[in-house]
Amino acid sequence: MTKTSKIAKILLTIVGMTLVILAVGIFYLSVEAKNEPKGKIEREVSIDAYDDYFDPYDGGERERHLYFNLISEPFAGFSLSKKDNICFAINMDEESCFAYLICLTDKQFDAFKDIYDYTYSDDPDISSNYGTLRGYPVPIDDDLREMAIEFFEEFWAPDILTEDNFDDIIGEYYLDATYAPAAVSENKYDPSELTVAAAIMLAVGLVCLVLAGRKRRYAPVDMADTTNAPRTRLRDESDFGIGIADPPDKDLWDR
Repeated sequence: MTKTSKIAKILLTIVGMTLVILAVGIFYLSVEAKNEPKGKIEREVSIDAYDDYFDPYDGGERERHLYFNLISEPFAGFSLSKKDNICFAINMDEESCFAYLICLTDKQFDAFKDIYDYTYSDDPDISSNYGTLRGYPVPIDDDLREMAIEFFEEFWAPDILTEDNFDDIIGEYYLDATYAPAAVSENKYDPSELTVAAAIMLAVGLVCLVLAGRKRRYAPVDMADTTNAPRTRLRDESDFGIGIADPPDKDLWDR
């Protein structure tokens, strides 16, 4: 192997390993981008919490805020892969009680575990602070409306939420913390584009590694090839001082 071939093999190995490592990293980022919730979570109510507060009758595509001190268990979902959860979020004090529908991921739901425990506990010593959720309004379709009415009877009380008063109590929109319009999405790149880029880089990197690891086949050399060598006379019997006897007469062979 020549020096140039060795250098080329080393460069192919370096390039191949670099592309494979980058492909793995980009693929990981694409997975995180797909699972990244667009909404935000805050555990304390800020002073300006009422600015852009969630209005269940306003479907404008801008981020809204909602705070609550009671949350139900999930009763519906939209995607098995993203683990979206539909719950009731309730803001209740001594003077009023407002119920909303919210959509959040498993990770976001776990952030409100103390509120969840407080909601379903009869222990007077358990307390919970308000939680704040940010997201975007999404229309409530007929299927979600039916499931919400059926679940509310078990969660709160029967005959409270019905088809006739649903819009008055819950509204027309729910707050989705897993969704953001494309124009305001926090993800700079489309996760699908990252996945394709990672696949291409991985393929190119593997090809480089295969080429670097393949043994080069050289053309066979005939060690006896004397085409370009100076020709020498082949020895004959005269060099040894002997001669070949004359062949016997033909008659001696006759029987």
